[in-house]
Amino acid sequence: METIHYFKSPLGWMEITTTTSTLKQLKFVSKMLPSQNKMSTIAQKTAEALRLYFSNPKSVPSVPLLPEGTAFQKKIWKLYSEGGENIKARSCRSISRATGISRHEILRVVNDIKEKANKWYEQYERFI
Repeated sequence: METIHYFKSPLGWMEITTTTSTLKQLKFVSKMLPSQNKMSTIAQKTAEALRLYFSNPKSVPSVPLLPEGTAFQKKIWKLYSEGGENIKARSCRSISRATGISRHEILRVVNDIKEKANKWYEQYERFI
């Protein structure tokens, strides 16, 4: 069951969509809509994590997530959530959580993965 809650951030209202145990969606909205839902434990944890983040952007709050999307999108979200800790970009520069990871860096990593997969496939194809 999904529930929707609201959080007033320094940047405006945020809508928090949760399941019984995970954060499903977090987005900015122009206004808060009336909600009949009692704030769930996971929504409270999310609101507290957001308060912590907005007071100290270098903090790394932990909230259980339920990302939805294609297999490819989930791989990219995993790269974001890891902060690039398990990958290296073409420049061999580690992507740190503290500085974040840009779309450009993700694209570079994805292209590296595709390139390596294509090389592997070409080698494998010779044996078919």
